[in-house]
Formats: sequence, structure tokens, C-alpha cells
Amino acid sequence: MFLDILVIGDKEHGRVRCVDWMEDFPNIEELDLVIIALSTLTQDIFDRIPDKCKSVSREIETLWTSARPVWCIMEDKLIPSRSGGSPKTLPYTAPSNYDWLPVRVDLDKVKPGPTVHVANSMRAEKFRPYLAKVKRWDTEITGAPGASIYVQLAPIATNKSNKMISAALVWTPTAGSEIALLPKPTACDTHEAIELLIDIATGEDRLEPEWRDRIEIPGISEIDAEVRKREEEIAFTQKQIEELKVKRFEIEKYRDVFSVHEDPQIEAVRRILHDMDIETERTPPKFVVDLLGKEIAVEVTAVADKIGADSDSISQLIRFKQEHRKNEKLVLVANTHKRENPRMRKGKMDFTPEARSMLKGNGICAVTSATLLSIWMLAKEDKTKARKKMLEETGEVRVSSR
Repeated sequence: MFLDILVIGDKEHGRVRCVDWMEDFPNIEELDLVIIALSTLTQDIFDRIPDKCKSVSREIETLWTSARPVWCIMEDKLIPSRSGGSPKTLPYTAPSNYDWLPVRVDLDKVKPGPTVHVANSMRAEKFRPYLAKVKRWDTEITGAPGASIYVQLAPIATNKSNKMISAALVWTPTAGSEIALLPKPTACDTHEAIELLIDIATGEDRLEPEWRDRIEIPGISEIDAEVRKREEEIAFTQKQIEELKVKRFEIEKYRDVFSVHEDPQIEAVRRILHDMDIETERTPPKFVVDLLGKEIAVEVTAVADKIGADSDSISQLIRFKQEHRKNEKLVLVANTHKRENPRMRKGKMDFTPEARSMLKGNGICAVTSATLLSIWMLAKEDKTKARKKMLEETGEVRVSSR
């Protein structure tokens, strides 16, 4: 049976989630069962977190009234202490380690006794293996479950005087509702007692006792240390791989200078210009050019064939020159023959003679996507030369093969 179980107050239970008293608690309302090791909450710890038990009372109540059990290994009642150890005098009810309970339950400290009678009920019977570990108790549960007619205390175990030494707080409108208050075990420690409660909840029989894995065997700690070292190396390598993947993803975007889609092509052109220390920004939709900076105005286009004199992109750059230009260099980046592999474009005409004349006459620098990529690679060796090509040359610009 798979149950989402939380243990509060004790760690190292491999089958369930665990938190100690000083940690942040998870969302308790999502759990199937909460086991509270109140026996591990010492006065010293409680003095540092006196309101923490109260902070989860609403969530505990939600579990209780929705038939999801809460099991508690009891401890003496604690309230905040002074530095000298005596209780504080407060103008209000002092916080206690039982403030997580949705209603008040009276716990009376009594002379220790050994008798444990398991009550005659299915609720009590399931705790019989746990109660077998209780050889001595010193607390009786005497009642005061609250004024509501829907709240009852049902016995789990009683002593020779028929007083409850273990009981379940029950929300009667909901079948299976249960907050079980269990005496501290004396025939085992709290850790083993919690393992036993997990067995009861899941119906599992552990093949070996839980403490088996804590027996010291020479050589195991060294192997564990080596495993941790290798795991750390793997984690470090994995981190490096992820960083390289991110870097590759960013570099791979330069290929979008050949994209047949407008947005990625414009972004790739902006990146390439940035690498030449030519800064540009995207312009608003329907503006006459696509990228604009203090030094440059760029129109980006992709065409299936070559650029002719009737190209809308050339017309837009001329319009920018007439209506908006200050001192910006006019640049046309054209992904000509856009459906063909760049290697197959070599030797093909990219701009008609009429287009080249119009570009030259209007002081426009025109580059194909392949040429722009070559200028970008040139910039890695000689950024000044690459910038001059973009900012000073006019007409169709080419890069001689080296």
C-alpha cells in the first residue's frame, strides 16, 4: 500500500518523508498520515519554537475531519521556560507542545504502572504490536475532548484502573477519523517505534530490523565516501554539460540569419551587428525598417530568388532616408534564394544590375545572409575591418574568400 506519510520529529526513515522540529513543515493537508514524535521535542528545542505546534493546528484538523489519521507518541506537557528553568508568568495561556490538537485533551501525570489492556476495537487492535513495546507508562488521559457533540475520546489501551493510557480523538461525523495518542515505548527507542508505526500503516513486514543499516562494518564508510565523490563529479560534469548546451543553443541562433521566418532572421541580424559593436533595437511593427541604432538603419528580408529594383525593401530604405534618416547608415540584409542550401547559392545573382545601381545611388549597403555571416566571422579577427564594410561601403558588398 502506498501512503504519503510524514514523520515530524525524527529523521532517516527511508520509506516516508521526515522533518525535524527546527525545519519548515510541508503542506500537511496533502498527506495521508502524519506521525508526530512529540517524545523528541525537548524543552530546549521547544523554547526556540514555542508557537510552531499551534501553527499547524488547522492543517491537523483538516486531516482529522477528512479521515486521514494523525498518530502521536506522547511526551509530558511543555510550556516555555525562563533561562533558570521555571515557567513564565504570562497574561494569556502559555503555548504548549500539544497546541497542534484541534481540541483540548487532559493528560494527568500519575505513578508509573506496567499494565496495558488493549481495548476491544479494530482501532485499538491495530496498535497491539506497538503497545507491546510499552512496558511502563506514567500518563492517564482523562477526557475534556471539547464541548462539541461530534468530538469523542475512544480508548486504545487502559490500565488496571480502566483509565485510558492511550486514546483516539475521534470526529464522529467522519468514519475513520482518528488522532491517536500513544504512550512512549520502553522496549525500544523512538526511531524503532516509528518504524513499527509505519509497518502498521502500510501493512508491510520489514525483512530486516531498521537498525540493521546502522551497524558499523569496516570498509563501508570508505566506499560510501567514494560513491559520494563520484556522484559529486558526475553532478559537476552534468552541470558543465547543461551550461554547454545553453551556450550551444545561444550560438546556434546565428543560423537564423538564413531563416525563412521574419522574427528569428531579424534577431540573428541584431546579434551579429552587436558582435561588431553596432547596437540596434527592434522597431515598432509597420515601421519602414526593422532595426535602428545610432549608427545604422537595417531592413531585413528573405526572398525566393534575387532582389530586383522593384523590391519593397529597397523602397522602404529610400523612404526611411527621405522621412526619418539622421546620420544612420542604410543597410539591406537579404536572405536571397532562401529555400536553397547556402552552398548551392554560390555563383547565382543576388541583386539585379538595376537593383545594384539603385542601392549604390542611395548609399545603401546591401549584403546577403551568407555575406553577413562571413563579415561576422571576419569581425572575430578584425572587428574594425568588419565594421567598415557595414558602415562605409555602398552597393552590393562582398567578402573575398581567404
